[in-house]
Amino acid sequence: MRTHSAIPLTITLIFSITMFSKADSQKIKNQVIPTENKLLTPAADSGIDEKGYSETEERIWNNVNTKAIRNFKRMYKSSNKEYWHTFHDGFCSEFKINNVKLKVYFNKKGGWTGTIRTYHESELSPEIRKIIKQTYYDYDIIQIDEVNIAREAIGYIVSIDGEDSIKKIRVQNGEMEIIDDFKK
Repeated sequence: MRTHSAIPLTITLIFSITMFSKADSQKIKNQVIPTENKLLTPAADSGIDEKGYSETEERIWNNVNTKAIRNFKRMYKSSNKEYWHTFHDGFCSEFKINNVKLKVYFNKKGGWTGTIRTYHESELSPEIRKIIKQTYYDYDIIQIDEVNIAREAIGYIVSIDGEDSIKKIRVQNGEMEIIDDFKK
């Protein structure tokens, strides 16, 4: 296993999409679209229609590219409680499968551009866990963001908790790099 300070393009993209998703979540709070009727309860004069959508949500839903929705449904047939977001470069669908939170990104034309899966150590592959634990054996793995960007190798942003610090580590192609180190 090697660690080095040069940030390859793929790692930069992983960091960018993670940071982008955090920034966009602040901008798009008013553009969340539930896709299951039970998520909203219609009330008298509430502006919510019989489908369970407000007028604003219907407008936003209409702004999601139908190809993105078709691609999403083809990829995740069992999902029925996703939330759609619109942003300047496309769309994002958020949902959970078991204990894994997913964010699936699509461009303006509806093409898949990437997926971020967020989960805990129990879901982490043994190979990635071994890479981390060889160096940080006294640390607990508290969260993993698995980043899959179109035409790139899958990367992982792993949060680990030690006695005196919390670290965020990038792991990709068998290499590991510290991206944040917080002292307790």
